This record gives sequence, C-alpha cells and structure tokens, in this order.
Amino acid sequence: MLSAGHLLGNRYRLDERIATGGMGDVWRGTDVVLGRVIAVKVLKTAMLTDPEFAARFYGEARMMASFRHPGVVEVYDYAGADQTDDERVAYLVMAYVEGEPLSARVRQGPISVIETMSIVAQAADALHAAHQVGVVHRDVKPGNLIVKPTGAVILVDFGVARSNAVTSVTQLNAIVGTALYMAPEQVAKGKVSAATDIYALGAVAYHCIVGQPPFDGDNALQVAMRHLEDEPEPLPPHVPPEVRELIARAMAKQPTDRFETAAAFAEAAYAAAGPLDWKRMTGTALVAPLSPPAPTRAVPAPRDLPFAPTTPSRKPQRSETALLVAVCVVVLLAIGLAGALFLRGKEGKNVEKQGINVPSATATVEESVAPLPLPSVSSNRPSLRPNATRPAASPTATASESPTSTPTTTTPPTTPPTTPPTTPPTTPPTTPPTTPPTTDPTTVPPPAGAGT
Repeated sequence: MLSAGHLLGNRYRLDERIATGGMGDVWRGTDVVLGRVIAVKVLKTAMLTDPEFAARFYGEARMMASFRHPGVVEVYDYAGADQTDDERVAYLVMAYVEGEPLSARVRQGPISVIETMSIVAQAADALHAAHQVGVVHRDVKPGNLIVKPTGAVILVDFGVARSNAVTSVTQLNAIVGTALYMAPEQVAKGKVSAATDIYALGAVAYHCIVGQPPFDGDNALQVAMRHLEDEPEPLPPHVPPEVRELIARAMAKQPTDRFETAAAFAEAAYAAAGPLDWKRMTGTALVAPLSPPAPTRAVPAPRDLPFAPTTPSRKPQRSETALLVAVCVVVLLAIGLAGALFLRGKEGKNVEKQGINVPSATATVEESVAPLPLPSVSSNRPSLRPNATRPAASPTATASESPTSTPTTTTPPTTPPTTPPTTPPTTPPTTPPTTPPTTDPTTVPPPAGAGT
C-alpha cells in the first residue's frame, strides 16, 4: 500500500493523494531530480493481474505522448509493473495542473453562458489536436476537464481513449465511457469516431448552463438508453439562439448531423464566447489556439491579433533601388571631389614655380642692361636711361615707379647677376620715359663736355 513519502523509481516522491478513479489513484508528487511538482497516476494493485487494464494503462501513456497541445496534459514518464525493483507498481508521470475539475464547479450551480462557451471552445480545440493523430478520448466529462485559475482548460485522463495506432483492448460487450455524457452510437456499440467526443462535449455544455446533465435515471443503463432515444429538455430562456443551435447540433443523434470536426465546434463556441484573453489564460504569449483549422474551410487570421500576415509588397525592392542610386551618387561625388583636389594641388605647384622664377628673370635682365652706355642727349633735364626694348624681358620689368625716386644715384643690384648680357639693345630710345623706374636706375655720368 502506497503512502505519502513513498519514492517511485528512486526519483518520484508521492506527496498527497488528490484523486481516485476506477483504474488507480492520482498523486501530487515531486521529481527529486529536477525539483518540479508532478502528477503521478498509479495503477491499482488489483489491476496489475488483469492484462487488459495493464495494456490500457500503457496505451494511455503512449497516446498522451503521441501529440502535444497546451490544452492537453503533458506526459513525462511511464513505468510498468515489471520495470520496478522494489514492488509491482505501474505508474504514469504527468505535468501537474493547478486548478479544479469542472465537476466541482457545476456542483455549485449553473455557469454563465459566456464562461461555458469559453470552456467548450478550449476543450474542443484540444480534442481536435487528439483527433488529428487518430486518438478518440471516449470519456469527455466535467471530471476530466481541469479549469485553471486563469480560466484555461486542460483535458486529462486518456485512460479509456482509443487510438488507431494502439490495439483496442476493450471487451467485446463492454460499454466504455460515462453514461451521463455517452453518445448514442457509443451506447449502441457502433463505430466510435471524433463525432463521439463532440456529442459528449455538447452534453457537458448543456450540464454547465442548466446545472444538471441532459438525462438522468435510476441506473447507468437507463441513462445511456435515454441518450439513444430521448431529447433533452429545452435550455433556459436566457440562452442566446446561437448557443441553443450550437448545443443542439453537437448533441444530434446522428453523427453526420453534428459538427464535421471538433475544430468547427470550437470555432462556433469561440464566436459565441466573444474575444478571449489568451495571454492571461495561458500565462504565455499565446494569442490563439494552436490546433489547425478544419480542412474544409479557409484558414482565418488569429483571433485578437493586432495585425494579420500580408503578402509581400514591392517596397523592399524600391528601397534597394533607391539605396543603390544613393550609393552611386555618393561614389560619383567622392570621385569628383578627389579630382578637384588633385587639380587644385597641381595648379598650386605651378603657381609656386612661377613665383620663384619671375623675380630671378627680372633681376637678370636688369643686371644685364646695367653696364650699357647711354647716348648723349641735350636737354634741360638730367640724363636718364630711357626705356629700351629688352629682348626676352618679362612684362614685370616695367612696373610703375614712385615719383620720389632720384635719377642721379646709382644703386648696385642686391643680387649679383647670374648671367652676363647676351645682346645689346638694337634700337636706340626715341622718347624719354613717361614714368620714372620703380628702382634707382643704374646711370653713368655723361663724359666731360658732352652737354650744356
């Protein structure tokens, strides 16, 4: 007999028994290796001798591990009776869900229509994820729906579920499920399909709004037969027409008259419930259920999403073209600026060379003509060296002269001549200079008796 503090597999410690079912007990425990809270479902000792229940327990573990959905409890580990060393115990380790079963909520009385539609929508979405991998729950009821404090709903207990990948171990004449929410084809031992879960969830919705199951009776068989033959009592007057139609369609006697898929059922419940705060309910950034939509309709945009995906536009190509043009313009401007700087530097060098050569040429010319004799001129003015035409002389040699200069003094050149004169002037001066030279001209006194 297991008790609190027992350690399974030298890893999972049992802390508190939280539920008891037909196949076993559910404990809140602790994973001592990872240090997290877990839920441990332990198969009853009496069931270990029954191969059917042992196979069903193992099948539950495999089916729960075959898919993942935020609305389905996650399975962590499994151990069979032949895998334990200390004693014969088979157990299933799952995520611990903080909340209360929906069965505890409905015992307190009817639930509002909006909250009921929110619960039904989330449960239908989780069922659709199971149906996608070929798993039929077959026991949808308030006790297997855990409502978290945030309002999120988690589907648990796949103990009697049927999977296409797992061989069925149900006895030939056994009726599996809970009679209060059992579909007519399930009672008639017909083919069980996804529509079976849709009917059961519709019966759960009826129970939440009315406060009692759609059918009751003295025993389970009588209740099951009423699902097959009778119609439930009408819903209260305050229930909106769309909700009435939704529940009536889900609880149709013929599977073909129900919603085609659990996703379609969830979509109708979402529309009836209005916008849901998924971030608050799930504690994550989830803004919509993760299950894909029904394959017979177009995929809608996620609910309450502030934006919807759009088709790519051509703007990124225009931006790339504009960027390329801008880069080309910048490159051309850089090349032009570099060329301008290069030409300016070259012109500066030429000007510098000209500034150095010009004074040298002028001095050379002046020095070269300094020793030339002047012709005798009879005049009342002093004899001056007239301007002469100088070959190869620079125009700067005849610059303006200040009128204060005296023509009678001889100033030696500040720089010695670099080259001797090459050719004397060929033409004598014809007119006296109009303006005095800028420097004191080099003059030779006239010979004695040459003038008056």
